[in-house]
Amino acid sequence: RSNTSNSNKNNNRSTQEEAQHITDSLVRTKQMLQQELSRISEVSNAIDKDGKVLESTKDQHRAMGTTAQGAKRTLTKLQLQQRQDAIAFWMALFFFYGAVFYVIWTRIRIPFLLW
Repeated sequence: RSNTSNSNKNNNRSTQEEAQHITDSLVRTKQMLQQELSRISEVSNAIDKDGKVLESTKDQHRAMGTTAQGAKRTLTKLQLQQRQDAIAFWMALFFFYGAVFYVIWTRIRIPFLLW
């Protein structure tokens, strides 16, 4: 009977040790899962925050695109106005020199210039 008793005690100890080992393993697994859940929650928050930043950046980009289009139109108008001003300047200069030449021609009357 003492052999049976010792065998039962060893069996109980072995079963208790195995149960303790499984319990410890489950506690470690639970802690790891909690850490992963916490990490995933932080990653999710970071993704949400980055998404908001991207939305803001997209809105700013659209606003800049509209501004750039307006600036392009304005620049095109300014270039057209610059061409018109250059044409007006050269025409005025041509008219001025024509008037000067006419006044000098009529006052001096140079015969060899076919007058």
